[in-house]
Amino acid sequence: MAAEAPSTQADGRLRSFEDDEELQEFFHIHRLTDGLPIVAPTLARVDAMLAAGTRAGDETIGVIAGRSRGITVEQAAVCAVMAGALPEYFPVILATWDAILDPAMDANATFGSSGSTAITAIVSGPYAAEIGMNAEHNMLGPGNRANATMGRAVRLGLRNALGYRTGELDGAAFGNQARYTAHFAERTPPPEWEPLRVRLGHGADTTTVTAAMTDAPRQLSHNLDGDPHNVLRMFATCMRDLSHVAAGRSSSYFLVIGPEHTEILVSGGLVPADISEWVAGATRVTREEIEAAGIPLSAGRHDVLGDDGKLATTAAEDVHVVTAGGTGAGWSQVIFGYAPSRVFRPVTREVEVP
Repeated sequence: MAAEAPSTQADGRLRSFEDDEELQEFFHIHRLTDGLPIVAPTLARVDAMLAAGTRAGDETIGVIAGRSRGITVEQAAVCAVMAGALPEYFPVILATWDAILDPAMDANATFGSSGSTAITAIVSGPYAAEIGMNAEHNMLGPGNRANATMGRAVRLGLRNALGYRTGELDGAAFGNQARYTAHFAERTPPPEWEPLRVRLGHGADTTTVTAAMTDAPRQLSHNLDGDPHNVLRMFATCMRDLSHVAAGRSSSYFLVIGPEHTEILVSGGLVPADISEWVAGATRVTREEIEAAGIPLSAGRHDVLGDDGKLATTAAEDVHVVTAGGTGAGWSQVIFGYAPSRVFRPVTREVEVP
């Protein structure tokens, strides 16, 4: 059966293909995919995706500052179909686009950076569960359609609508696996802790997407001796990695805390604000430590010295605590921000559901 998909050519919106193999080869040859097969973005599928949102297809979601190039709602819908997303995922995809095209994200610099950054997006709120997002075991791995396809939809939009392709505007020196997709849901926190969306100023009944430019996550292990400050020291040790570009540069971090570590911290009477403040202080570094690690202190690269004679690796307000992951031997993750907070900050947007 012939398939139809929106055309990238100048002779019209539609193009017909003899079969799926021809369609797939067309998208690969014209560099319209990420190297994986795509779902044919037929008019019916794109229209169904648009119907699940709250905006007209010709509306521009946002424009890359300095480039005057943006993406429309219809283009985002086409890429969502290609990624294999279901229509009910589209409100989250649109909120992700709203976040990453906010000027605070400094999209042109971050998308085109040689630093191999990924888009990490945390969905907090009831709609995440309603559409079946994974917040627990393997939430950043394969197996969950919502997590996998929403991040992929945005990455395809960066390639196809905004031109961030390898050899063109995408300058990633290495890339990382999170560049395929890195959407996940927040696990319901313990009663003593407010969810991420509430701590960021949104209502408990809303659903939000918090998006950031990040490295791939780093997994941490703790031997579960029950001491909450040992858990905090574990996070601080990872965050003080002097080889990382964020060391001494006051960047943003996500502490993705697994169930066992969450229980230990709660039992110690700690709430997310306590955790953020403690690790921000414990990760301050001296200029001598950075230089001893083989990293020259070039002019303007690091922040000014504090009263304690040290440089800030992060600030308490830039350490975001997220509960997620499954039970096991005691695992958590640290997700490093791409660059200093003066360059970019994570952005949160509410999900608009029809």
